[in-house]
Amino acid sequence: MSQYTLFGRNPSHLVMVGWDNPLQPFFGQVDPAESMDGDEPITLAHFGLDPRQSRIDNVETLAAMLSPRVELPEHYKERLRQDHAASISPTPSQKVFSLLLSERKQGGEDD
Repeated sequence: MSQYTLFGRNPSHLVMVGWDNPLQPFFGQVDPAESMDGDEPITLAHFGLDPRQSRIDNVETLAAMLSPRVELPEHYKERLRQDHAASISPTPSQKVFSLLLSERKQGGEDD
């Protein structure tokens, strides 16, 4: 898994972006910067790893989803593309886990 952190358009927000190799989507998360001081983070927005959402399969989609909160610089986009290109195939257990998440999404189960 790769993970990069940058400040959002609102300087009190931290935006984390990355590539999750086991599950194979890109992801983004927005947290208030003050929650990074050791307190439990209060996530303001999360994209890509929630089984109820569509997978984010490319950097451009991730950047578009995050655009109200951050302008993803080109060097981050390139690093994410490189992380994706260098990824390895998921293990059999990771494939099963991904399938279970997909079935949960299709089944519409609530938390």
